[in-house]
Parts: sequence; C-alpha cells; structure tokens
Amino acid sequence: MSEYTQTRNIALVNQENLNEITKSVSMLNRSFTKIVENDNYQDMTLIEWDKFAEKKNTTLEIANQVTYEPLKADFKYLKKIMKEADENKDMEKILEAHKIIHDLHYFLFQGHSNKVYHNATITLDGVVNNNKIIK
Repeated sequence: MSEYTQTRNIALVNQENLNEITKSVSMLNRSFTKIVENDNYQDMTLIEWDKFAEKKNTTLEIANQVTYEPLKADFKYLKKIMKEADENKDMEKILEAHKIIHDLHYFLFQGHSNKVYHNATITLDGVVNNNKIIK
C-alpha cells in the first residue's frame, strides 16, 4: 500500500462526519474555483468579498469536526489564510487557499484525479509551501 493510500485511509477513517465534511470540501472547492477562474478575479466587488467571508465559517465548522491532526492543521491554516485574504483583500491568499482545498478535494476526498496537484497540504505531504511540518 502506498504512503498516499495509507494517509488517505487514516485521515478518512478518523472522520466521524465524513459525508458532511466531503460535501463541505466539495462546495468550498467549487466556490474557490469560480473565484480564481473568473477573468476579473482581482477586481472582486464588496458583495463577492462578503460571500467569500461566509466561506470562513464553513472552514471553521469542518476544522471542528476533524479528528485527524494533520487534516485539522490544514483546515486551521486554511481558515487563517482565508481570514488574511478577507481582511486585506489579498488575492494571493485566495489562490493559496484554493490550492489547499483543491488538493484535499481531489486527492484526499475523491481519492484520485487527473487534476493538477499543488503539493499544498500537511495531510498529504507533511509540508506547506515547501516547509516540512509533519512527516
């Protein structure tokens, strides 16, 4: 069994509310994808920023349900950078958050993908931004 498969199995077995979390991660990924694929994403309106800010609550709810520590760390970090993005209207933080949720959605919760892999999570890589965190 590959290290990836072992990590995935451990992370998902320790989820008490797996279906709910999976739906939330999928929703967050769709929301982020809409933001970053918009040609004018750097010109988000205040209404769009308000909608983005609502997503922080979903992230917090997920973090509170997760029992697997590396995955919990990913959601805590995600919440932190989403807060920074919202407070500073920082598109770079939105792009960073999107990479994390994208990797979790496609490579942990979906289990396979032909999508681009960003190497952005503690859960799957033990690193964030090339800084070793957990392994």
